[in-house]
Amino acid sequence: MLKRCKKWLLSGMAVCLVLFMAVFACVGCAPPADNSSAGGSGGGSSQEETALQRIVVTTKPAKTTYVVGEKLDLTGMVVTAYYTDGTSEAITGYTVDKTGELTREDKAVTVSYQGKIAMFPITVVIAVGKALDIETADNAVYRIEAESLDYSNCVNSTDQTQPPAIEAGIASASGQQSIGGLSVVGNSFGFAVESKVEAELTIVARLAAVAAEQELDSTVSVLWNGESQYSGGVLPWDDATRNFYNWQNIYFTGLTLEEGTNELVLEILSSAPNVDCFWLIVSPTGEEELPLDGVAEKPEGNEPSEYASLFNITSNAAQSYRIEAESPYGVDYTNCWTTARDEGTTTASGGLCRSALGTEGNQFGFAIDSETEATFSLRMRVCCGNPVDQALDEILKITWNGVEIKTGCVLDFPTEEWEADPAAPVWFLWQDATVDGLTLRQGRNELNIQVLTDSAPNIDYFQLDVAGGSEEVIFVPPIAAAYDTFLTVENAEEHRYTVEAEALDFSDCVNSTDPTGTMPPAIEAPATETSGGKSVGGLSTPGNRFGLTVESAAEADLTLVLVLSSGTHGEQAVDDCWKIVWNDTQVVTGHTLAWNGTWHQWEEVRIEGLKLNAGKNVLDITVLAASPNVDCFYFDVAPAGSYTPSYGTFVNVESAEHAVYTVEAEALDWSGCDSSNNPGQQPNKE
Repeated sequence: MLKRCKKWLLSGMAVCLVLFMAVFACVGCAPPADNSSAGGSGGGSSQEETALQRIVVTTKPAKTTYVVGEKLDLTGMVVTAYYTDGTSEAITGYTVDKTGELTREDKAVTVSYQGKIAMFPITVVIAVGKALDIETADNAVYRIEAESLDYSNCVNSTDQTQPPAIEAGIASASGQQSIGGLSVVGNSFGFAVESKVEAELTIVARLAAVAAEQELDSTVSVLWNGESQYSGGVLPWDDATRNFYNWQNIYFTGLTLEEGTNELVLEILSSAPNVDCFWLIVSPTGEEELPLDGVAEKPEGNEPSEYASLFNITSNAAQSYRIEAESPYGVDYTNCWTTARDEGTTTASGGLCRSALGTEGNQFGFAIDSETEATFSLRMRVCCGNPVDQALDEILKITWNGVEIKTGCVLDFPTEEWEADPAAPVWFLWQDATVDGLTLRQGRNELNIQVLTDSAPNIDYFQLDVAGGSEEVIFVPPIAAAYDTFLTVENAEEHRYTVEAEALDFSDCVNSTDPTGTMPPAIEAPATETSGGKSVGGLSTPGNRFGLTVESAAEADLTLVLVLSSGTHGEQAVDDCWKIVWNDTQVVTGHTLAWNGTWHQWEEVRIEGLKLNAGKNVLDITVLAASPNVDCFYFDVAPAGSYTPSYGTFVNVESAEHAVYTVEAEALDWSGCDSSNNPGQQPNKE
């Protein structure tokens, strides 16, 4: 038994030894020559060594500068893929993130491929108009005025619904004009130059700081043919004078004028200077003199205009008369070097005001006529025009009928609010400057204002409070007016032209049922008994004003027929409720409208003996009191010289018997006469 067990043990040990040797031999054996049947275990190592590591735009597209609205052009672009094994290849099949129309905010393009990205920069500029053609490379200096450029891509820093301001009449600017209000980040403007030659070039920008010392390169990006340019220029600022027009010449040198189209584009990065002009110096020698012709001296003691009379005051009854400073037919600014009509100033009466008057020597004013003597107070609605407190009497010399008057008014500027938010409407914080105890004399009266310094307030309106004034303020508009053309007369042949009242512009009118001005006069439809089936009512607010322009190719005689009906519960004398002016001459109708219990009892009111001028003719109607309803206007045209006055019959002689007949002079028709005291008015009935 012991021998049998020993034999089994030795046999088992031998088997184990054989197995061990077999395993050892297998571990050291070489792999099969063909490993395709090895389950792809060797393939995993090969893929790891050749993995995609990165992509690079090794050649940028030929086009990297675009105009707003263009699409990306990848012509010429090469994208290279780099792998972990050190190999590389040019690839296709990548995508880009800019597929639509480009905007000025697009600064770079992102390329994507198998989870890897690369980027390259682009420049997107605005389209600029051609400002200059250059024919030769001869040394020459060319000037481009800033105010002649296209600013449709810009908004005004003080009113972003408006374009930047063209500041007219600045004596220190070339051409007496410059551009301001550009300081909105993202504003872009510029110009193109078409050249037949290649040449060296220097560009000089004539600029001025507007609030503080300004390092130009940090606030404005200047691109010449898509490449950024640097000047190192600094615009100085003097807090004492606060001169917005302290022009400095900023040089951009070492430029190339290329054959073909060249473009200068300026983009606002933070704030902007005022801009006067640009000079282009072709083939510069360093000895050029910049052409400052057109830079005028300030006016010295220029005489005021013979101001037009704006309205006629007929009594010394307590009443207030307002004159809007911005009205183009009100205050006369013809002796001013600069004055801006600020649109959209909602805190001003009428939403408009006047500014940019601050040039020493500016003079402006107005005249009024009065049929009586009266006392009144003059009120000026004004606010600071510079970011500093302003003593009005130190910057304006105000003269009434040749005598200087003082307001004693100091305008307070909210410096802290402005510094906290330069876009805040601090320029329109209106204050009243009042002068009491003035005399309105019978006849002509004149207000004249002269600017004494390079500073002036903004002005909203002037108001004359006669004998204490009244609660209701009535604006009496000037005679002259500008209305749209509603009628064109081609010749002087006899013909009737019709203008429907509802077609006119009543934007200067308010509805009598809503005198706050939120509702225009009512177009009443359908009133089928009127021409066209419509009429206009609700005009009965004193001061309402409307009219139209007639353009005529020939001189002719004219009879104007107004189709009206009473707008009150009773008779209406047309001349008591309307002031009718034809070509700056007041006319009267002598007509009284009947009242028959209806608003649409139409009557024809005839005004004969008028002249239709060749060119522009204006009909202007001002509401003085309760107003008629209006259907339409007939213009009866006849050849010049054909009009024969039609006089009324004042005496009937029944027989040849001796008799005395009396005709009172005041009963006659004087519509063909002017008063010698007041041409354009009919003679007075005394």
